[in-house]
Amino acid sequence: MKKRTRSIWIYMIGFYVGAAMLAALLPFNADMSAFLGTIIAGSVFLVFGGYELYMRLFQDPLTVPVYEHIEDGSNFSLGRAALTILQLFLFEVVLSLMFVTISMAAGGTEVIGLYSQIVMGLISIYYLVYKMRVVIYESWQNFKNSDKKYRYVFIGLGLVYLGNIGTAMVTQAMGVTESTVNQQMVETIIRSVPIYGFFMVVLQAPIVEEITYRGIYFRQIYGKHKILAYVVTGVIFGLLHIIPGLLAGVKVEWIMSLSYIWAGLVMAWVYAKTDSMVYSILLHALMNGISFLVLIAM
Repeated sequence: MKKRTRSIWIYMIGFYVGAAMLAALLPFNADMSAFLGTIIAGSVFLVFGGYELYMRLFQDPLTVPVYEHIEDGSNFSLGRAALTILQLFLFEVVLSLMFVTISMAAGGTEVIGLYSQIVMGLISIYYLVYKMRVVIYESWQNFKNSDKKYRYVFIGLGLVYLGNIGTAMVTQAMGVTESTVNQQMVETIIRSVPIYGFFMVVLQAPIVEEITYRGIYFRQIYGKHKILAYVVTGVIFGLLHIIPGLLAGVKVEWIMSLSYIWAGLVMAWVYAKTDSMVYSILLHALMNGISFLVLIAM
């Protein structure tokens, strides 16, 4: 185990150094040089480190117990959950600094290029999946070995839209017509850079957010405090989506958070009913995918 961990870090350092050197040497513009540098170095990294990555993701989970129902495997510890989130945050900081320096090595600025952001997002997804591999493996086994429960995805979708209608009625009654700052930012990205918008909204967000809110927080609490699990994860999910608006001084964001909180509750319900994050991720991706298609079509 320790040998494999050490090997992965050696490969990661090699990837970073190689990407920075290639970015500085390639004769393209800064964004393209940084992107190609990360792709080439990443490909080499996968060739030599692929076995370790495979063992970490697909073999290590086999050595720990998995549970058919999420409450059976719950081990309530806010400290453990907070430590996991802190590790993920620090990893994101280190990863961002890596890509900033790669961009600057290519002659660019501290602004990370579009395609490099996609690569960085993929690495972030891998790290999150690695950290939560046991829970993900458990979800996959429950999905694979039980009767398919896709109906909960569509029931959840209907419930989310009912919540959106209810929130819209409340906001209109209060004279609030604009969308949240978070929604406006997402719409701007999708309309200006559809490829990145699709990756961020339809792929990255459902995986990262479901593993974080449902896989870490909800699962940790659910076994001992079912109602508290819904309340905590729903409220956190809702509030984090309105932070940009609150920072901008838009007080009506508090009202707009109701739709996000409701969506968080519904996705937690789907996870609890199916004992698998596969279904909540599918629901999240379906919701965001429909919104993406609507915005593209407008």
